[in-house]
Amino acid sequence: MELFFRGEYWILQNLFIGHRSRRMGCAESVTFATVADYSYLNHLENIVERWLGPVSVALFAPGHDFNVTINAIQYARHCLPISQLIRDYVSFHIYFPSGHMPAEMVPGSENEALTWPYDCSNVYAPYERVKANKIYRNSANVDFPINVGRNVARKSTNTHFHLAADIELYPSKKFIIKFLQMISQNPMLINNENPHVFAVPAFDLQPHAIIPDNKEELMSQFNMQMAMAIHAPSCSYCHLMPQAEKWLNRSISEKMEVVAVVKRFTSLPFWEPFFVSDNRIPDYDERLMWQGKYDKRMHNYAMCLLGYEYFILHPAFLTHSPGPKPFDESNTRMYYAAEEIVDMVPEYAVIYGINEYCEV
Repeated sequence: MELFFRGEYWILQNLFIGHRSRRMGCAESVTFATVADYSYLNHLENIVERWLGPVSVALFAPGHDFNVTINAIQYARHCLPISQLIRDYVSFHIYFPSGHMPAEMVPGSENEALTWPYDCSNVYAPYERVKANKIYRNSANVDFPINVGRNVARKSTNTHFHLAADIELYPSKKFIIKFLQMISQNPMLINNENPHVFAVPAFDLQPHAIIPDNKEELMSQFNMQMAMAIHAPSCSYCHLMPQAEKWLNRSISEKMEVVAVVKRFTSLPFWEPFFVSDNRIPDYDERLMWQGKYDKRMHNYAMCLLGYEYFILHPAFLTHSPGPKPFDESNTRMYYAAEEIVDMVPEYAVIYGINEYCEV
């Protein structure tokens, strides 16, 4: 474990490390990197079972959420049918602001954290049936610094490549082995002179849809309107994949391939894809909070300024946990950070340059 202070946040990096993940070589796998608070850990089982590789999870745990968060981690590591896989693959990091410290001392090492007691006799896990007003960041009105967690999760990985995605997004099966096979058989995909990442299409599912394992199952649900482009009602321009028809109509194959190459400014100016990358991509701007809704906007803007290309993968995909959220026009997150983002543009021009085709 490494304990350090960055900005106004204490970071407990690798408080728990996956037994197998810690031994993974740089080119041996791909890490799924994500961020959440403890109430979202119910999604971890689906991710681990489908990914079967290293998972890096940064958990925001201010105030009394700290103890509950470790309780939740220990429950996941010891009390589930797949707890062995979680102990093998999942590394947990915790962070919190200096103004909202835990009530008790934090573990000083991983060995100390491993002795934290857990109780498997409870009917519900600590992260199940959590009322919103019981979560500290809600009751204390603390902004959720999601980009701090994104940076911690992706920079704590052993592997060269990672897939940065929301914890509610489940990957198609056999992703890692197919991706590594594609890379090994096509070395130009990583030796390309232009900076690039590998974009993964994402879909929403209707409440009663079954999570698809492969494209054949996904397309069956898509054709029955049980699956759709992710966040289509609330922000279609954020996640509508360029050349979507080409991906949808592509013949189903077990072999992973790049089906299209696009740039953000030549496709959709506000596109916010999920992608596989290495750690040479810019950091997520830690001044932008989850409450601002546009928390990834400046990160994608920086990548546009740097001329990143997006290699769209097929037939890999991500599916959101079943049940898309309806669009709420009154949601204040729509406008929370708009002015702050505009003020950042001159800074980004100095750091990353100017490109008239990039929009923010």
